[in-house]
Amino acid sequence: AGLVVHRNDWSRKGDVALLQLLRDQLGTQVNPVHRLDAGTSGCLVFAEDSETTAALQRAFASGRVRKTYIAVARGNAMPTLGEGLVVERPVRDDKGVLRAARTELMCLGGCDGEEVAGEGEAVTGRLNLGASLVVAEPTTGRFHQIRKHLGGLSHPILGDAKHGDSRVNRWWREERGLRSLALHCASLEIELEEGGEVLQVRCPVREDIADLCGRMPWADAARAALP
Repeated sequence: AGLVVHRNDWSRKGDVALLQLLRDQLGTQVNPVHRLDAGTSGCLVFAEDSETTAALQRAFASGRVRKTYIAVARGNAMPTLGEGLVVERPVRDDKGVLRAARTELMCLGGCDGEEVAGEGEAVTGRLNLGASLVVAEPTTGRFHQIRKHLGGLSHPILGDAKHGDSRVNRWWREERGLRSLALHCASLEIELEEGGEVLQVRCPVREDIADLCGRMPWADAARAALP
């Protein structure tokens, strides 16, 4: 989180490009295969040669990849997502073109706002401080897909400046130490050839997300239910 994979039209001045860092560290050309938004943490995939790059790209293009993300979303999502929900709502890509998009969502734990704020903590106005742990498995890879699908259900991801509430995000940043978007790519399972070897990629949950979740009333139950 906080890095861009490579500089593009959306990059800000001073953004650090991970692709260039890797090329400098390894002393060789590397190609990005699986990328993340700058605010998202977790699994990335790069390849050193054109043959490996092509094989990985074929796997992603043909749907032989299972992507598992963990998100902390605003509000108690258990009534909506506790039994699981498949969202098939088109979203616009980074060029503004409407594309088909599909995300499987499951809420592992949720609570209302009165269960979150502790005694003596500053709460301004009628903020919705409820929060839920959601597992998201996108089967398409559209621009901000998980963020848009959860936002469309009125459960935007905490820390999402575009689809969420700035006052709620500020509370979680100041009172719970959330550094950026509470979205993490926890694992990738890539079937390199049809019916062949499966490459497993895993990344531990970011520290600020783990700390935040550890303070929630649903922490133990959600941890036990994680895939």
